[in-house]
Amino acid sequence: MAAGYLTTVVLATVITVFCLVPVRGPAPLFWFSYRLGLVFNELPFLALYGLAAATALAFAEGDITTAADWAAVALAVVPAVGLAVVARRGLRTAAVVKGPWTRRSAPARPPGTGRRWPASCSGRSSAAAARSGGWRTSATATRASATCWTSTTTAPAPRAARC
Repeated sequence: MAAGYLTTVVLATVITVFCLVPVRGPAPLFWFSYRLGLVFNELPFLALYGLAAATALAFAEGDITTAADWAAVALAVVPAVGLAVVARRGLRTAAVVKGPWTRRSAPARPPGTGRRWPASCSGRSSAAAARSGGWRTSATATRASATCWTSTTTAPAPRAARC
């Protein structure tokens, strides 16, 4: 029996479980599973390539001969499918993160507040911001951009009178 290959398959299975299922339990087990799942959740292809390389090596060396070895190969399909699920989740997140929160399509108001975004956060041009009374000088632009997401409790700046 190929003990090294079986160890690799079991380790890949444990890593896949940690990537797919949050472990609730004692603190040391939680932190171990969180850290290990975090690493391979970001790089699922690394674990998948390692599993494929171990399988190819076991076949090339002629280690897959008994029924137990073939069971280990069948077990290797489970983490491969799980890591493919993790990879698919990771590929979908780019569209979710970029989707509605791009600079041009930011909502008119911060979520859960009644005030408008500061001009430096709205993605408007400086001319449009100046017309609406929300224009800021370049000296205060960095300070304003630092408060785009955090200043929800202060009163909005007074608007200039329109003629």
